[in-house]
Amino acid sequence: MAVILLHEQDQRYATEALGAVEDSYAGVRALGDLAADLARASGRDPEAPRETARDLGFGVLDGPYRQWLAGLGTAIDPGAARTAWQITAHRILSKAADRQLTDSGETGWLDDAASERVFRARLNRAFPLRHDPGPAAEKADISEGVSR
Repeated sequence: MAVILLHEQDQRYATEALGAVEDSYAGVRALGDLAADLARASGRDPEAPRETARDLGFGVLDGPYRQWLAGLGTAIDPGAARTAWQITAHRILSKAADRQLTDSGETGWLDDAASERVFRARLNRAFPLRHDPGPAAEKADISEGVSR
């Protein structure tokens, strides 16, 4: 419903809101793939850990996304707000990955390190705007994704 209202206000807002969902899906996929890689490295079936990690990823992003979406309509620049969302989502999923890596135990340091490198690359590809936020995003409130 919020996206429909944003679309009526200005299509750019709805486009950025839907884009942020797609970004989030890619980030959650990366988290799931990390769990699968860690499971494989320890000789376990990767599918259950992948699904559990994806559920976790969606769970940790749900509240922050809803908060960001609620404030999106007041953002001066919806593109900068999306960049702010990418920064926030990247940070949240990165922390979730850190917990997975800590909890993975001693599966083999080299395997874990390689899995982490691949995850970081996937996560960075999922949130490309965060690498070059530009002057408009620097003014954005990173915690909520709205301009000041």
